[in-house]
Amino acid sequence: MSSKAAPRDAAAPGGGPLPGPDEDLYGQLGVSRGATDTEIRRAYRNLLTRAHPDKGGDPERFRRIQAAYDVLSEPSKRKLYDQTGRIEKTADQEFVERFANGAFNDPILSATAGGGDAGGGSGGLADQIIVRQNAGEAQSHTAGFEAWLRSRGDASGNVFTAETVAEQFGVARSSYDPVLLPKADVLQVVCRGPGARVAECLSLESAPLVPELEWGQVLVAVKFAPISAADTYTARLGGVYGNDTAPKLPYVAGHDGVGVVLKVGPGVKSLSEGDLVLPLRPFTGTWATAAVWQERALLRLPKDGWGLPLEYLAMSRELVVAYQLLEQGGLKPGDAVILNAATSTVGQVVLQLAKLLRLRAVAVIRRGGTAVAAAAAAAAAGTAGAGGNVSGGNVDGGDARWNRTAAWLKSLGAAEVLADEGSLRLELDRLRFFARPRLALDAVGGDSALRLLEALGEGGELVVYGCMSGRSPSWPWQAWVFRDIRLRGFNLRRWVAARPGRMAESLESLAKLVAAGMLSVAYTEYDITEWSEALEHSQERGRQTKVILKMNDPWVGGGDQGLAEGQVPSATAIPNAAAAATAATATRNSSAPNAGGGAAAVPGGGLRAGPGPGAPSASSQENRILLSDGKGAADGGVAGPGAVLVFAAAEMYPY
Repeated sequence: MSSKAAPRDAAAPGGGPLPGPDEDLYGQLGVSRGATDTEIRRAYRNLLTRAHPDKGGDPERFRRIQAAYDVLSEPSKRKLYDQTGRIEKTADQEFVERFANGAFNDPILSATAGGGDAGGGSGGLADQIIVRQNAGEAQSHTAGFEAWLRSRGDASGNVFTAETVAEQFGVARSSYDPVLLPKADVLQVVCRGPGARVAECLSLESAPLVPELEWGQVLVAVKFAPISAADTYTARLGGVYGNDTAPKLPYVAGHDGVGVVLKVGPGVKSLSEGDLVLPLRPFTGTWATAAVWQERALLRLPKDGWGLPLEYLAMSRELVVAYQLLEQGGLKPGDAVILNAATSTVGQVVLQLAKLLRLRAVAVIRRGGTAVAAAAAAAAAGTAGAGGNVSGGNVDGGDARWNRTAAWLKSLGAAEVLADEGSLRLELDRLRFFARPRLALDAVGGDSALRLLEALGEGGELVVYGCMSGRSPSWPWQAWVFRDIRLRGFNLRRWVAARPGRMAESLESLAKLVAAGMLSVAYTEYDITEWSEALEHSQERGRQTKVILKMNDPWVGGGDQGLAEGQVPSATAIPNAAAAATAATATRNSSAPNAGGGAAAVPGGGLRAGPGPGAPSASSQENRILLSDGKGAADGGVAGPGAVLVFAAAEMYPY
């Protein structure tokens, strides 16, 4: 079930609404639009003595005077009112203003008087040379210290505190009292070693909860955990993720998820019971109903998660990756960006953000990964319109599935949709797409990455954030030398480690778009006991939905295990893992639609997954997914209005 957040009415301190956008706030105070802050304060004080209700004034007029002063006395509020005539910013206005430090703001509205020294703060190279000559050869103490720090490389950033010493060397067990935990068993998906088939490397097991929390540890009830390519990639290698490895084998699978703190251990300062948390480090073991994690490995979220559904918070990595890929791209409105794997979760978010930022997005997808159910494609085509082209050899008008997928991508924000084959550069020429993309986003690698490289304009940048094909591309040196192409990688974990607060900022900004119905992501829920089926679904070809594991109860057998009331969700008692799988299947085949946008059974034993609050209404359901028995509507499968039947493969996303 999806819904849109109702717009909030601005409120004055007295409780009533602020003046509307058509009312003249300056007129309320009797000053001109060019009045100084001092003139505004004096006018307000004069009116205060005459119009106050205690002195016989009209209460409504006094309220409006007070509301006008509250706006005009605050520089940021006055600036917004002067530029737009409005009291509050809309969700998209605030998003565009904050994104990339206002790079996408309307230049007319954002222009301010007194732009400062045109030459910049420190001047050019010539000015610096003159300053150095005047100062002599010797460096200042500060400059010399900074140079010494740079010469130390990575070690220059190491600052040792009591916390870092405790993290590196541990805390003596005799110096604190551990927090005892109740006896309980948890369900967890365990990886016991490497293997070509991920399903054979994993197994669902019931394991006892550790008896106590040690220094810096917290007990977390996991709510949702996505199945990402990074998870399957790690399991296939037996616990290797980039430069990180699992502490030991076997290990609990799952890098990402969202959970609630049930108990805090000794030495924990930033977390408390009931806090909503996201794991930031790999190998936290999120494919479990409950887990013990280190405080330093978690990001504390607001109690309400900025209004984001828990399912969206579980997908926070994909959301923030898409956000940062665009924000770090150095683009301006009207620029073009090209991306492969456009139907992935990251791709879906990139396209929707590009639409808001007035970027022209070129979506590149595999011809063999575009199976879409007819009903959903028809809904997507209705929102996409007839403009633009659907490209890729003889695809135009000949491949209905391709056309429906392309229409869906266009409804998200794609300006063009191309097949991941041949020359993308020549195809853009054929479409008279003359302005070359300035940014290319690669999640596939191999030949697909080379095609993106060829399509880039001179001075463009290719960002590699994944490798679904598992093949590294062979880069032609001519692209770097003669076309000034730049190449860099992006890994969210490294980015978050260097900027701990930016993850929360990005999520808060995206949450407002979700609440306003301007951003939505398709997902499908499975109970953790159905992990095998969920894993199989996550690796199907053409999949256009994020597969998420749901944990209904942290304990095998149910109950609150002596923890605080309300911390543990109620659930049917499940005595063991085998019975849990049977119960989950029965529940899934008979459940009603989930009001929170989660999974619900549909006729035929399928599973409907909604996008959560803030998603488009039933008239625009291009992001609603219907899973059935593997058959499309034309093949006798189960399909309903606005449904998308999905098949796809996911390999390696090291982001």
